[in-house]
Amino acid sequence: ATLSFPLTVGLLLFAHPFVDLWLGPGYSRVAFTLQILSLGYLVNILSGPGFSILNGTGRPQYGVYSSLLAAFLNLILGLILVTQFGYYGVVMGTFLSMVIAAGFFKWVFHRVSGIPWDITFRQIFLPPFLSASTAAGLCALLLYNLPVGGLFGLASIISVFGVAYLLLLILCGYIRKEDSTRLWQALAIKPR
Repeated sequence: ATLSFPLTVGLLLFAHPFVDLWLGPGYSRVAFTLQILSLGYLVNILSGPGFSILNGTGRPQYGVYSSLLAAFLNLILGLILVTQFGYYGVVMGTFLSMVIAAGFFKWVFHRVSGIPWDITFRQIFLPPFLSASTAAGLCALLLYNLPVGGLFGLASIISVFGVAYLLLLILCGYIRKEDSTRLWQALAIKPR
């Protein structure tokens, strides 16, 4: 959650300027695809620890059911939506299959594990979500109100986003002193 929320929010915010810089104007379809699939990926990746927990406790079947549901829905929704909406139908089919399967898995995980959803939401998901959203709001103001162009300008705003996100995580108490101490200790370890 600590990395997934800012990466997704960053992709939502910076997809169009990044694609314009990378490929030039006229590729908004690529940016839109990046934005939609990043949201599906976020919902999907946040299920990862639950997969590991259930696998580690001898209950891998729930992850298998969720994966099979995602594959089935991707095929069915993709076929249905492509006939109605073309390219964007495929994107939406993929997005919906990831979200529905991940939602199913989260429901099963909390039911089987006995871990309340509200604790997971408040303690693990909410602080990075709010921090990333607040940092994105600040950067959106900069991005759309300042004449920022080129690689240097985009890199500068992305840097502001990263620093603001980390500061907000620290200010809300999500990153504690012992967490930062462990990080600096891990970074100080030199290979033999």
